[in-house]
Amino acid sequence: MVFKNIICPACGAACDDIQVEFGEEKIEAKNLCKMGNAKFKAIKSSRRLRQPLIKEGEN
Repeated sequence: MVFKNIICPACGAACDDIQVEFGEEKIEAKNLCKMGNAKFKAIKSSRRLRQPLIKEGEN
């Protein structure tokens, strides 16, 4: 699935010509600056936290 003309979430420049392709276990983005590229790489990183880290039972 390909989405075109997405607004970049990285900085306040509001670049709006980004193309994002979603697939199984894959996110690929095009037309990004360095900040936008880093943001999308963090989304698909294997080190990304995927569950909340909440300690239960401690006050």
